[in-house]
Parts: sequence; structure tokens; C-alpha cells
Amino acid sequence: PKLSEEAKAASGKIYFERCAGCHGMLRKGATGKNLEPANSAKLGQARLEKVIGYGTEGGMPNFDDILTKQELKDIA
Repeated sequence: PKLSEEAKAASGKIYFERCAGCHGMLRKGATGKNLEPANSAKLGQARLEKVIGYGTEGGMPNFDDILTKQELKDIA
């Protein structure tokens, strides 16, 4: 999906603050999975939104009570 410059900047800030600690600054993975496009595209937009929103049993926390629905969509 295409993001406006404002949404892209906001998503980058969210990633830095909430995701980079586990998934790495370059999205190559650390304690969390590799999120580079070749890997995350396989899941698709809807699945990524659900994983980010509801978390996983493997340790990914849920963000549905922290991020808005639009932020979840944009970060996915």
C-alpha cells in the first residue's frame, strides 16, 4: 500500500519506538523475526495487521490497545 509522507514518517517513528528493539533497526531480525519485505510480504496485509494487533504465542505483544486501527494498517 502507498503511504503519504506523513503516514510513512509516523510509521517509521512507531517502528523505531515499538518494534526495532526486537526486529532490529534494519528489520533483519534479532529476538523477533526478520521483517524485510521478502519475508513479510508472504503474510499479506491483513495477516500482518492481525499479528501486530493481537500478537503471537511466540512472544510478540499485542498493540491493538496502543495503536489506532489506521496506525496498525500503516505499520503493516
